[in-house]
Amino acid sequence: TAEVAAQYVELRAVQEQVGVVEQAVANRARTVELTEKNFNGGFVTALDVATAKAELQNVSARLAPLQARESEILYGINTLCGEVPGSRQEQLKVKGIIPTIAPLLSISAPA
Repeated sequence: TAEVAAQYVELRAVQEQVGVVEQAVANRARTVELTEKNFNGGFVTALDVATAKAELQNVSARLAPLQARESEILYGINTLCGEVPGSRQEQLKVKGIIPTIAPLLSISAPA
């Protein structure tokens, strides 16, 4: 149905966002690690380390709501398909591309 299709497209979009945020978390964690090494070497201040850690926590905080939304959508797809929640979990958890909709044909006046 159209509702299942809409949920599927939203799922793929949310999964894409989760991937982006997970990569950002990994990058920020690496930044914290490098900043701490530079602090131990005397190249940066404790404020720099605290700032890097705060940025990591800020980015990490964006992950949980996205993962919760992903779970909600998965549950909704199962419900709309009349299946037991979680029955398509393995299949849909694998990240895929966001489907595109073919452009509509343009209707114009006859020549």
